[in-house]
Amino acid sequence: MPTGKRHCINGLALTFRLGERLFADRRIVRDDMEIARLEPGHALHALAGAGRASLWGRRSVFLIDGHPLLVNEIFLPAILGQRRR
Repeated sequence: MPTGKRHCINGLALTFRLGERLFADRRIVRDDMEIARLEPGHALHALAGAGRASLWGRRSVFLIDGHPLLVNEIFLPAILGQRRR
């Protein structure tokens, strides 16, 4: 992970896969994971444009040198059917 008290993490996902970085560094600690089903009418559901289908999501906090990083993931129906290239 980049170091420095004022390091900005904006745009980091453009240069590497966030998950790979979070799990490769043993100094990074993951807190408990929360799992949720998002139904139509939920604000995140509306942004995803998933129609009437329920969506699943999860979130957890990673501690990087004691600083929290909240990671939210929403699993979209179209993505679930695709294979990784």
